[in-house]
Amino acid sequence: MATLVLGLLVVSLSIVLAWFGLRTVRRLVPIDVLQSQHEVAGFMIGVLGVIYAVLLILVLDNPFHGYLRVTPEPLREILQRIQVIESS
Repeated sequence: MATLVLGLLVVSLSIVLAWFGLRTVRRLVPIDVLQSQHEVAGFMIGVLGVIYAVLLILVLDNPFHGYLRVTPEPLREILQRIQVIESS
């Protein structure tokens, strides 16, 4: 239970901090400067999205291949035991 509360606290604090940061930047930086940076930011978000997708595939793919490598060995042992039982 304490882990859940701590996790919610960290996430909530991060959201509030990001929201205050956004409001501060919007107040201090003129709209012309924000609009000129919009195109660059869109490109950077696209690049970060691709990097995130590649890392996500690597993280999910590695355990799956480990599972596929391990699965045939127990199956072979089970089949050998069945053959021993049937032959006796």
